[in-house]
Amino acid sequence: MASLRYLLAAALVVAFVLEGSSPAQAQLSPFFYSSTCPNVTNIIREVLKNAFLSDIRIGASLIRLHFHDCFVNGCDASILLDSTNTIDSEKFAAPNNNSARGFEVIDNMKAAVERACPRVVSCADILTIAAERSVALSGGPSWAVPLGRRDSRTANRALANQNLPGPFDTLDELKSSFRNVGLNDKLDLVALSGAHTFGRAQCQFFRGRLYDFNNTGKPDPTLDATFLQQLRKLCPQGGNGGVLANFDVTTPDVFDNKYFSNLRGRKGLLQSDQELFSTPGADTAAIVEDFGRNQNAFFKNFVTSMIRMGNLKPLTGNQGEIRLNCRRVNGNSNIATRSSSSEAALVVAIALEGSSPSQAQLSPFFYSSTCPNVTNIIRGVLQKAFLSDIRIGASLIRLHFHDCFVNGCDASVLLDNTTTIDSEKFAAPNNNSARGFEVIDQMKAAVEKACPRVVSCADILTIAAEQSVALSGGPSWTNLLGRRDSRTANRTLANQNLPSPFDTLDRLKASFRNVGLNDNFDLVALSGAHTFGRAQCRFFSVRLFNFNNTGNPDPTLDATFLQQLRQLCPQGGNGSVLTNLDVTTPNVFDNKYFSNLRNRKGLLQSDQELFSTPGADTIDIVNVFRKNQAAFFKSFVTSMIRMGNLKPLTGNEGEIRLNCRRVNGNSNIQLSFSRLCLTNHHLKLSLRQIFTTPHALMHQTSFWNAFNSDIRITASLIRLHFHDCFVNGCDGSILLDNVANDTSIDSEKFSMANNNSARGFEVVDAMKAALESACPGIVSCADILAIASEQSVNLSGGPSWTVPLGRRDGRTANRSLADQNLPTPFQTLDLLKGRFTNVGLNDNTDLVALSGAHTFGRAQCQFFSQRLFNFNGTGNPDPTLNATLLAQLQQLCPQGGNGSVLTNLDLSTPDGFDNDYFSNLQANNGLLQSDQELFSTPGADTIPIVNNFSSNETAFFESFAVSMIRMGNLSLLTGTQGEIRSNCRRVNANNLSTRSSSDGGLVSSI
Repeated sequence: MASLRYLLAAALVVAFVLEGSSPAQAQLSPFFYSSTCPNVTNIIREVLKNAFLSDIRIGASLIRLHFHDCFVNGCDASILLDSTNTIDSEKFAAPNNNSARGFEVIDNMKAAVERACPRVVSCADILTIAAERSVALSGGPSWAVPLGRRDSRTANRALANQNLPGPFDTLDELKSSFRNVGLNDKLDLVALSGAHTFGRAQCQFFRGRLYDFNNTGKPDPTLDATFLQQLRKLCPQGGNGGVLANFDVTTPDVFDNKYFSNLRGRKGLLQSDQELFSTPGADTAAIVEDFGRNQNAFFKNFVTSMIRMGNLKPLTGNQGEIRLNCRRVNGNSNIATRSSSSEAALVVAIALEGSSPSQAQLSPFFYSSTCPNVTNIIRGVLQKAFLSDIRIGASLIRLHFHDCFVNGCDASVLLDNTTTIDSEKFAAPNNNSARGFEVIDQMKAAVEKACPRVVSCADILTIAAEQSVALSGGPSWTNLLGRRDSRTANRTLANQNLPSPFDTLDRLKASFRNVGLNDNFDLVALSGAHTFGRAQCRFFSVRLFNFNNTGNPDPTLDATFLQQLRQLCPQGGNGSVLTNLDVTTPNVFDNKYFSNLRNRKGLLQSDQELFSTPGADTIDIVNVFRKNQAAFFKSFVTSMIRMGNLKPLTGNEGEIRLNCRRVNGNSNIQLSFSRLCLTNHHLKLSLRQIFTTPHALMHQTSFWNAFNSDIRITASLIRLHFHDCFVNGCDGSILLDNVANDTSIDSEKFSMANNNSARGFEVVDAMKAALESACPGIVSCADILAIASEQSVNLSGGPSWTVPLGRRDGRTANRSLADQNLPTPFQTLDLLKGRFTNVGLNDNTDLVALSGAHTFGRAQCQFFSQRLFNFNGTGNPDPTLNATLLAQLQQLCPQGGNGSVLTNLDLSTPDGFDNDYFSNLQANNGLLQSDQELFSTPGADTIPIVNNFSSNETAFFESFAVSMIRMGNLSLLTGTQGEIRSNCRRVNANNLSTRSSSDGGLVSSI
């Protein structure tokens, strides 16, 4: 009822605020997108809700972006523009630099809106809606947002520095700032300042108040004394200016009226906040008092002021543009305005014409429920890659081409060599020239983090190609998705199918026809991707000196261009030297490539053949594309979609690789394990086979259900295996519960290292139950733990190894020994080394490699909080902790707070098994003391190992597998020792050893 009342009131407010507006302002309407994008608010809300899950500050950050946008030439999204040669980004204005944030979330919103309503909704309107939704989702009012703004084509850093209110402003300066932009200096000022009822501010913006207010050498006298002491503790003089404090000390993440109560209690964080109440005789003080007593009055005035601010000088009608990417103006603004979604649908329909049923399963909406932000995630990785490698866009689209031409778009080009895979990377057209694999790896890692085991590498490559074009100034299109990844590669077919830079037109045409593309429009349009990127001299030098063995240059080469190329690529010179494919705009996706062909400046023979082959039907197409960029873009999109539909694997075909470079270790995951129990009593099995036979889908399901519902389970299972093996060897003793009236079992679950932190027991129970159903009395709980550990690593992107099996289960547990033997998170390097040598592991490579298991999983605050506040009883934090991480952790784990709050062990890829853990140590970002000791202990022999593993993931993976096998062999029970428990939580009632799992010792799994 209350929300309805606010909505009705908001509609009335809109009418009131818009009354008397300028003609441009009057074009704004809450119903502007009712026919063109009716769900825009809902789309933005869903992205925002997802963002809130990982970043409680995001609401306050987005409303601040909207404020800082509107105060500089009106609400035109100028604040979102990045710097270019012609744009001086407002992001680097003093009030924004290193404090404005949330741009990635706006990118996510834009991407989601573009998918639903391409080229319709402006970034300015997205920012306005995001501000309203941020308030509403944080407990504040909701209102009908007038819409119809368009985006500016420029930014103004100087005006941002001039117009934006500062945290150090006096009341007079604040009033002037508001009047200058057209807002009133009382109600608007106080109401909009009330947005500081949620969010954070950095110490740098208020520390002057704590020590040297107005150069007096004393604190601000308007600051409450207790609050002053709290802030001084948080922000010591000369300390880290980036440390964050809550604006509202009472309800820091809720939009309410407590901000005004804080001002009355002299607890306003910023000078500009407290000035509203503490400036003698201020006409704002009474408004603060009113809003502090009456939240409804605050909410009503806040809505009115937000709508008024949102109407500051909007661009409407034909002014400005609808940006396709909120961070930059459109490459050619004429294509950036509204585009009919029916035209995009027509392109898709043309591309799908004649598709096979398999191809028809592809859909633009394939990940709409399972990974809705996949395109945005990939774009984010790509944007970062562009910063250091301008060639990356061209390299990624080439990978997509070279993938699709070999057995269809199945990511086979990404597979590395193995004993069974002949990698396409070493085919002649790819060897020493295909590149960008590391960026695809990064995209995969980022996507897996958000949507584990959902998005194929083939689809990632497809999206990356489209985004590479769009981010380079070319067209954007709706990708058809739903491909799955191949389990093999075909180097021979790559050599046979891929077009060559030395091909004649006839051979090019044959290559395109052979894979199912047409030999005119598809050929010319897709060749147009050579409008950006580079080529090595070896791919065209024969044209310069000995074309077709004539001893002369290619006669179709422009003479001046020939001389330039000969200088760059002298005969007998370095064949790897690079030159631009497009001599005019080498890093921009445009139609200049076709002008180059007409001017006989095509770099490769295969390029120039399109225009210089006498009588070719491709010449007219080159001329059309040369004169009409829109025609090229449209045809390119159609051909890209058609190429992307070449023989995709869909449905149950192929797999979703966890690592794009290799097939999954358990690629036959839907098989069963019938033969397991029919062979012999030697345990020649692995979890890979436990998951791979017709009778055991129950067991498979138990693991995969756990994996899908609990991303932490893999790290938890490997920890159980570690903590088992360090106490009397790998005998499943950690799994035993206490039993009433049985003093022989003192459960290790209650040792200090395990109590309230060891987890995953229910998953081990489920595995055991499934195995007992299929193979009763055969597989020990100790072996289940060993196999589960290996598979946990492999399924999280790490190595696979052959697990030696045949362990038997212990009949007792030893809590005292667990307390004595298990390494703790508070240990020095010397103590860690002692724990490893005591159990029979080496204290350098084993120690560092096995510690690398902290590359995934979580840890509770209780295990590292002493590093944050009172390291070794010093009263200070651990000096080896990175200052930024320290501030983040102190916020997450406040002194005296909840010790069971979780945080990621690996900041970079918390759920992926990789070598980022070691890079974290190098950056002083190790979470636990025991982690950081490996790198920060002066003169330690572990430091070179950390450095090696950080730079060489393969070396880490190999050492980790060796150390895991060594640990798995600690003090084993085999033969007739121990038993095969029927329930992992307790010893068998009659202590019968059931069937012997081996004749003695371990055997390798099949």
